[in-house]
Amino acid sequence: MSKGIRRWALVLTVVMLLSVLSVPAWAAEEDEDFAGLDELESSFEETVLVDNDDFTVTIEEFEPDGRYGPTFSVALQNKTDRKLTFTLDWVSLNDVLCDPFWGESVPAGKTAYDEISWYPEELAEVGVNYVDQVDGLLWVYDSEDYSADDLYYDVVSWSVTNTGTDVPPWRNSPSTTATSLWSC
Repeated sequence: MSKGIRRWALVLTVVMLLSVLSVPAWAAEEDEDFAGLDELESSFEETVLVDNDDFTVTIEEFEPDGRYGPTFSVALQNKTDRKLTFTLDWVSLNDVLCDPFWGESVPAGKTAYDEISWYPEELAEVGVNYVDQVDGLLWVYDSEDYSADDLYYDVVSWSVTNTGTDVPPWRNSPSTTATSLWSC
């Protein structure tokens, strides 16, 4: 009888452990700041970040619930006879440092379309519940000659207009009062 009880206890422990592991912690927690996201509406106008003799970078659209999270569609036009690489570093969303994992190489004379996105779990951890301001360091360089001078290395910015009946008060949340010091 003792073996039977131990066996059932072991089975019950394994089942409970599997049920806990199957739900991510961020999905299991109820966060008041997310209560109004269904009513949040965003609008975005196409924004040309840089347009010079060598390249053009245009943020074309914004999808708050993209494939991996908040996502911006970007068009990268290379006007040179060299392959160029585009990256964003030291990016802040709503004054919180949170770099996307993004970089794109574009062949000479071509245009590439890509997406810049962030994982919502990482944004939620630092109190960013929606995107309204993006600032970052755009770096454009020759993909095949690292000794060549950078074509661009400067700060770019763009914004999203958020409206709706219940915009989450991320700036007023006690847990995010020092968000400018946090990062994803």
